[in-house]
Amino acid sequence: MRPFSHCADLYASYLLATFLCLTRSGTRIHFVSKESFDYRYFYANDEEFGNYTCGLARDAAALLLRQAKPSEFLDNQWLSSFSLFKGNPSVLGSMVEQSCLSAISSFGFNQGTVHWKPTPSTLFEGDLIHRLPPRGNDCSIFFVPDDPYYKDIDALYLRVKHKPTKTVLVVPIQITIAKRHKDSEMLFYLNWARWQAFYDGYAMTTTFVWIVEDQQSWEEVMAKFRKTRSTLHMIMPQHQQAYVPVQEVYCPLGETLALARIRRTALALPSSVYPSTPEGKIDDIGESDGGERVPGESQLANLGGPSVDANSAKGGEWAGKGKNVDRKGKGRAAVENEAGSSPKRRRSTRLVTQKVGKWY
Repeated sequence: MRPFSHCADLYASYLLATFLCLTRSGTRIHFVSKESFDYRYFYANDEEFGNYTCGLARDAAALLLRQAKPSEFLDNQWLSSFSLFKGNPSVLGSMVEQSCLSAISSFGFNQGTVHWKPTPSTLFEGDLIHRLPPRGNDCSIFFVPDDPYYKDIDALYLRVKHKPTKTVLVVPIQITIAKRHKDSEMLFYLNWARWQAFYDGYAMTTTFVWIVEDQQSWEEVMAKFRKTRSTLHMIMPQHQQAYVPVQEVYCPLGETLALARIRRTALALPSSVYPSTPEGKIDDIGESDGGERVPGESQLANLGGPSVDANSAKGGEWAGKGKNVDRKGKGRAAVENEAGSSPKRRRSTRLVTQKVGKWY
């Protein structure tokens, strides 16, 4: 039993070290040994703060944590690290996505006419249609792709019932806090005929859920057809469309994201906004991030932004009603400052994932 116990302890320490690197947290206070790091992709700098070598390592580490400890994406330490990446849309968007997926898995989803209870994530590889369970049994599954650059969606909920009638509910989910995003809704439903063929004989309903930063709406979308010389082809079925703010998915996540946005805006203001203080002294100024001065609560209040006090914040409130997603945008916003979702990049991500996940 001792060798197995020792291996389990090493693996737990490795997961902790990986988490600290993703959040750029201090390793000394957590008593993480040097042997816990996979130095091919993760390391601690001279100040003993964790870090990672590239975006591929970050994606692979996030997948590893989702498999082993998905609740880490709801931890206060994870949310608090958002301020470190407020100037990096790619990293911030990825972190928000991971938190949303863990929140839906842990607490369920209750918006509009769509409701389901907490459901563990089921990771899948490749084409989702080929990973669907056999017909004939009731099921309730929350699918999450193991590829961070999976086409069209970030997750999908499937519910199949056979009594009193055979029904299927399909809820594809796209998570984005970018101002522009490709039309994932249209792209997903271009393959709806394959879903209909698989569940032939079932009454199918579907709702496409956009999880965004600051918009909330619910509407019915009529079916769309494309006329050819011989017939009409349905390119989008009748479905419901939902825009849900991250605040509704997980309230602390919405508050933390709002605070990160306010601080980034404040850093762009003239220096007269901040009080003059001796170097190294904190006087109503938040934590320093790489030498930047971050405004304190009184400065944030003067900016006119929403309060993010956990005791006073109200779930369900959001700022602004403009669309957060431009469905005419092409592709991810340059995959948010990173390399595109090319097959080569996806293969590289999977290779790093295999190495990170099988370090021992």
